[in-house]
Amino acid sequence: MKKIALLISLVLIFVLQSISFASEDSMLNDFKKENNLKLGNPIPLYNFNEDIVANCYQDINGKGFVIKNTFNDDIVEYSTESANNQISKNKKNYYNGAMAVYDKKETRNLDFEIYGTNEFELNQNASLNERSVRGTKKLPYSLPNYSYNPNGICGSTASAMYLRYYDLHFNGKYVPKKLESSNGVKLIKHLVKYIDKLGKGSKLGDLTGGLGRYLDKQGLYNHDVRYTKNIMGGIVGIIHDKKPYILGLHKYPKGNKTIEHWCTGFGFKDNSGTKSDYAIVRDGWGGTRNINVKYCDYVVY
Repeated sequence: MKKIALLISLVLIFVLQSISFASEDSMLNDFKKENNLKLGNPIPLYNFNEDIVANCYQDINGKGFVIKNTFNDDIVEYSTESANNQISKNKKNYYNGAMAVYDKKETRNLDFEIYGTNEFELNQNASLNERSVRGTKKLPYSLPNYSYNPNGICGSTASAMYLRYYDLHFNGKYVPKKLESSNGVKLIKHLVKYIDKLGKGSKLGDLTGGLGRYLDKQGLYNHDVRYTKNIMGGIVGIIHDKKPYILGLHKYPKGNKTIEHWCTGFGFKDNSGTKSDYAIVRDGWGGTRNINVKYCDYVVY
């Protein structure tokens, strides 16, 4: 009887796993068709407890990627424009949330927040909107796409794209002529002293305070820098006002402060085929990505 019970248990485990894999394959197949991607084999992504928390699927033609949470089947981030060059199948990749990929050597040198073994931290306020908006909406003009981010100054890079959009499409007073350039490097370097002057990386107060001081310097006293944790609701309102936003993706302790990874948003995708809402952003390295709003902290505008 014990052998029969054991056999039944093994069969049940096999059936349940098969159902789970079939469900995952079905979801990914639907996502591939919807976004015209040809995905390769999964590349495991680990947290700092050595648990596999996500898988990365790269498009075999280098046209995009998908990162999927292994515990709740969320698609955390994806692109239909370019591969994820942070992730390689030839190394062990550590994943601390959207756009946060590290190797083993880097993890020894940084004071990371270790996520739980079952899931990433989620922003419970991320989708407070009533889903009154469906589909995809973007800014009427192209947002600048800067890639200068040599040493963790993403707050300055994100702010430069944000400010340049205002400069080009509002009143032309946001960026002095001497700081204008096609790649944004002059403006980014100038913003470092406002936002990232205390070291690599910036927290919410560094970004909002630094942007405010810069805008005051330009005489733009009526442009108040604000933020919200209502990610999707905030993004929808901002994009309908035809303005860009800065998105804080995740936080982790570094030294005596908690820093964010910042990128610049120019649209949203509401209630896509994955049943998640996404922010459409410039990633600060010259790429464009779609980020699941549940894995974001703040919208700055």
